[in-house]
Amino acid sequence: MKRKSFSALLTLALVLAALPLTAAVNEAHASAGSTAVYKAYYDTLMEAVDKYGICVEPDPNLDNSDAVYNEWSERQSNLEYSGQGVIRAELIYFGDSALPQLLYIYDSGYGPSRYVNFIYVYGYTTEAILLAEGYIGGDAGGSDYYIATDKNGVSYLYNLTYDYDYIPGDSGDEYDYEESWSENRVYFTVKNGAWTAVPEEDIDILETRLLTWAPGTVRETLSELQSLMSKPTADDPLTGAASWAVDEVEKALEAGLVPDSIATSGWDRETTRAAAADAIVALIEKTSGQSLDDFAAERGWDLSDNQFSDTDSKAVTFLRYAGVTTGKGGNLYAPGDSYNRAEFVTMLGRTAENLFGIDAQSANPFPDESPTWAEAYIGYAAETGITLGSGGVFNPYGVLQNQQMAIFCYRAFNVWKNIVWGA
Repeated sequence: MKRKSFSALLTLALVLAALPLTAAVNEAHASAGSTAVYKAYYDTLMEAVDKYGICVEPDPNLDNSDAVYNEWSERQSNLEYSGQGVIRAELIYFGDSALPQLLYIYDSGYGPSRYVNFIYVYGYTTEAILLAEGYIGGDAGGSDYYIATDKNGVSYLYNLTYDYDYIPGDSGDEYDYEESWSENRVYFTVKNGAWTAVPEEDIDILETRLLTWAPGTVRETLSELQSLMSKPTADDPLTGAASWAVDEVEKALEAGLVPDSIATSGWDRETTRAAAADAIVALIEKTSGQSLDDFAAERGWDLSDNQFSDTDSKAVTFLRYAGVTTGKGGNLYAPGDSYNRAEFVTMLGRTAENLFGIDAQSANPFPDESPTWAEAYIGYAAETGITLGSGGVFNPYGVLQNQQMAIFCYRAFNVWKNIVWGA
């Protein structure tokens, strides 16, 4: 029996006519801080996830058509959603926007046959916009979605719909026919803060990649959005800092004690050994009033002579010359590893002793067991107020967070400047 061919694509004119996005809106939104944008992305995707669910392949019913039919029929009879759910989500830099747009796809799942579905593609700049809809599977045509990139590196959502019909053959026999295919391509990108359709002839496509069902991308995108939502920005540098840390983190920023690489990576993130070295050097420069290079030159330290085989950081080399760090053995510093609280306070103590001639030894008042080599430095930090502990303990093996590091440096600066500057 001959079936009617079908292919659907939302009329772009209607979408774009109703779209209230302008360059001014986009700029105002961006100036308010990207975290607000990412929070809106997250909320929008979560609404879709909550409504449609997250598809997890493989479905245990894949090899059992009766089970698929019965399950979907029961859902439909109860007026429940019967499709595959949100099947893809990505953050992609489209067009001229400084921020990535959220693109997600969900399958509506009409009918009991797994291969007969509608699929909807949503894009998000400052609100969710239905960009395309298409019929998938069966012998009635279909629709595919690609990410296309032109020679200038501009990205487009590329929607290809295709359809076919039967053309009778010359013999007149009802079984004598040929398939006639037709295709339609539509490209979307972002211009002036709005999703925009772009004529194919205006694009010189360099490469394309097919968007396939990838439920894992939904989880990955949600995780990425959560991370971006907590990252500080130029407009909101304290985003992500804990309530107990905000005041002193802000003062550390104002004092210039937090390197940019740390200030933008997230206050609740673990402090890497490379970041800790940068922070200690910033503290030394602020306390001494000298640059790293000038400080080293006075002492004849060659900062181009890397002291470890796994990093060429001038800050790390400086601290090795100063006896503040000895690395992790085997001529390695392990810049990507994290520091714990005892290790960082020890670095502060050695800095005070070796560079400023400050006695940094005192009895450790905290009851929780600490490494022997850190005991006196923890005591010094407690005596001077560099650390207050928490709940009566110091938690020496706790992994250091960026916000904790910023506070330690700020408090150390206030202690040391009174000694070094004679204030």
